[in-house]
Amino acid sequence: MKKYVFLLALVAISISLSAQQGLFDISYDDPVNKADSLLMQFSFKAAMIDGYMVKYYAKNDPMVEAVILFIKPDTKTVAGWFVKHWASNTDEMDEIVVRRMYQMHREPTMYDEDTDQMIWAFNLDRSAHLLFVGDGSLCVLYADSRYNELFQVDQWQQDLQEESEVPAETEGQGAPPETEGQGAPPPEFNPPPTGQ
Repeated sequence: MKKYVFLLALVAISISLSAQQGLFDISYDDPVNKADSLLMQFSFKAAMIDGYMVKYYAKNDPMVEAVILFIKPDTKTVAGWFVKHWASNTDEMDEIVVRRMYQMHREPTMYDEDTDQMIWAFNLDRSAHLLFVGDGSLCVLYADSRYNELFQVDQWQQDLQEESEVPAETEGQGAPPETEGQGAPPPEFNPPPTGQ
């Protein structure tokens, strides 16, 4: 009997870890439409699709510059997501983010001194990373190591930095030019086949 109780507990733990929910209530393996709806509830709109990355911006979010969803090509579900906070955020605003991560995920599994990041390992493949990037902004990356090819860090961080250098409407904060003043629905997610 104890063996069955232990097995049930183990299954329950593995299910809860695989459906790990993070910032913006997004979870691994959410269908892209569900994640899109969740971000829309927070006033974020899809502005750009680049392969299997969908970049979201909010016109007037005081703390978050952008959110990027990384979509699994085979299932069109969430493999991970990246939340970039404004570089101009105060220390108090950054502390809110850190406290939220602790509330959601408890103590970090480890601290990597070389990269100066806190890491929460949810299972062998999935993790959350809290770190400052080159422009001084606090970022959170929810990653799945089984889909490393989707997380092309150098390119999308460079793209976000270039986009954030564009003058915006309100104190250096706002959506990129292609979404300013547009009420168009988010673009359809229909990336090219992987063979191209």
